[in-house]
Amino acid sequence: MLFSARASVLSFGLLIQSLLAYFLLPEGRGSYAICVTFAVLAGVIVTPGIDKGVTYNVVTRRMSVSRGVAVALAIIAAGTAVAAAAAIPLINSGVGFFAAADPASFYLALALMPITTAATAVEQLLVGLRGFGSLAGFWMLRAVVNLLALLILVAAMDMGVNGAIAAFAVGQAFMAAACVLRLRRGYGLTGSAPSRAGFSLALNYGWRFHYARIAMAAEARIGVLMLGVIASTGEVGLFDLALALMLQFGVIASMVGSVLFPRVTEDARSRPELVALCIRLVFVATTGAMAVFLILAAASPLVPFFFTQRFLPVADLLVWLAPGGIAHACSAILATYLMGSNRPGALSGIIWTGIGVNAVVLFTVYPVAGLQGAAWALSAGFIARTLLMSVFFHRASGASVAATWLPKRSDFVYVWTEGRAAIRQTLRRRAAHA
Repeated sequence: MLFSARASVLSFGLLIQSLLAYFLLPEGRGSYAICVTFAVLAGVIVTPGIDKGVTYNVVTRRMSVSRGVAVALAIIAAGTAVAAAAAIPLINSGVGFFAAADPASFYLALALMPITTAATAVEQLLVGLRGFGSLAGFWMLRAVVNLLALLILVAAMDMGVNGAIAAFAVGQAFMAAACVLRLRRGYGLTGSAPSRAGFSLALNYGWRFHYARIAMAAEARIGVLMLGVIASTGEVGLFDLALALMLQFGVIASMVGSVLFPRVTEDARSRPELVALCIRLVFVATTGAMAVFLILAAASPLVPFFFTQRFLPVADLLVWLAPGGIAHACSAILATYLMGSNRPGALSGIIWTGIGVNAVVLFTVYPVAGLQGAAWALSAGFIARTLLMSVFFHRASGASVAATWLPKRSDFVYVWTEGRAAIRQTLRRRAAHA
């Protein structure tokens, strides 16, 4: 079910990236990337681990759904208000990072902060409660809403970067509203005031996970942030498109991790074999999908057709980002194990180490190799964090390296058997509904 939804989202995501390329061009695409990255990371920084903190306590029945949502929204409102007040003087200064886009675009991005953080919090809560059927539909609808908003605001009304930011905000607002409505109708969400005990429970886990959450949000976007300081907006636009296309393949790991997280949270000790199975499946599926995409991109005019001739350098960047993309997918499963087994502190240290590797390689290699060096740096950071997570997983779980990483015949039998069963069950449901 989630796979079908994610496949549809990928299709809409390609159309969205194509629209952004055609109407914003590399320079506008770079300004858009910087503003959205600023908004998303600022929202993460000022809301200490609230999405996972609330979800963990609701799933483990330490907190009700109503109290969890109330606590999350209260922390989001307070944190993003403080962030906006602190950011306004910096935006007006137009110095460094804030010179990469028009001040009006950064002001619009301030409104994006509470919307994106709220959408992430309620979406994660629905993941923890295993509302996968609803999420599958919401993911598809969010992509459709985002695409329609882009067509209206950017293509029809010619609002440029500001229209693209507003369209992104519309999609996130839809996701937040849809998840809240589903929690009300299916999980007992009612109006509730946040309590001191609720804040304490959420922040206790949230603060320990906070640095990992910042790192996870920043790691994929850290190249955009650093390039925003040392490169032109056109180069940022090229790199951000290549990164966005490569990270689309992370939806396979995201799909598997969404199903895995509540199971690991409930009983991490009995789940190492399940985690290992997920790692192998994600590795094989991501590598295969990425190989097909790279072959098509190299052998056909795929990039210039979808994104105009000005984005042609993206094809070369994709090759150097591919190893990091595969590592990123595998590390997403390992991170799910560390979060679900209540080890956010270890996860934080590992991810920040990967970011450090990325930064060192980038500032060393970029002056010589340009954007290709930026791609090397990002892949190096992802690979470093995956290796460290793997070491921690094997020590904590006792699982052997070979049993975890080497594909087995039973894996393919499992996929074939369960896939056929899922298709039959879906067809029976549709027939019964008809």
